[in-house]
Amino acid sequence: MCCPPLELSPTAYQKPASARAASISPPMLSKFKTGGKRRRCHSVQFQDDNAIAPVLVHESSLDKKTLWYQDCEIDQFRTDARLLCRQARQGIPLPAGESVRGLEYRSTQHRQQRRQSIVKCIIRAQHRASSPRQLAHVYRRCSKWAIIAAAAMANNDFCEAYDLARFACEIPPMADHPLPFRTKSDEDSKRAAVPSVSIERIVRQRTGAVPVV
Repeated sequence: MCCPPLELSPTAYQKPASARAASISPPMLSKFKTGGKRRRCHSVQFQDDNAIAPVLVHESSLDKKTLWYQDCEIDQFRTDARLLCRQARQGIPLPAGESVRGLEYRSTQHRQQRRQSIVKCIIRAQHRASSPRQLAHVYRRCSKWAIIAAAAMANNDFCEAYDLARFACEIPPMADHPLPFRTKSDEDSKRAAVPSVSIERIVRQRTGAVPVV
């Protein structure tokens, strides 16, 4: 159990008047020349009023454990977050009062794939881009949907906090802002959309062929 804050007088930690006057006097920096130019002199000043903040005194190490999370508790938080993200990816309804807000990258497989593709694209563009402006243009196109989604989520949070549901907006789907390059998933989906056509090979027999005995 923590002890109550100590009641300290305003002059408890104040220095004597003579020592305080010596410490408050602004120190003057010596003038010196660098490169033939004379620099201006600067000074430092201190306020006369000393602010004293009460300090909590802990009787034992048990009090610190009640104020700070322990390593085992932080590990349990991570385990619970992974479990919730796994349930969200599998489409399992979350328990009452639980949410994956802030964990969208882990709870949505499409976002994971999109982020990994963007990272690979940016790394490849760093070696191929001719100027920083061109690299910034590629990154802006890749992160366009993320910027719009973040702004829409912030707007919805504001509307929910101040009861302005009529001003809420929907987050656009990622398909409306495709990436400026082809990904492996796009190629797989395109390949699956093309129907497979079975081609039969027609072979004619040669006329006058001599049968082999």
